[in-house]
Amino acid sequence: MTGQHSNQLNYRSALETFAWCLMVGAEGFEPPTLSV
Repeated sequence: MTGQHSNQLNYRSALETFAWCLMVGAEGFEPPTLSV
């Protein structure tokens, strides 16, 4: 695995997490899976 490929995976994961946090914030609740 190249460093660039790893960075792309991390970037996508961060975007998905950020989008999920925005959606959760809009709903006004925090799912147990994210409250680590």
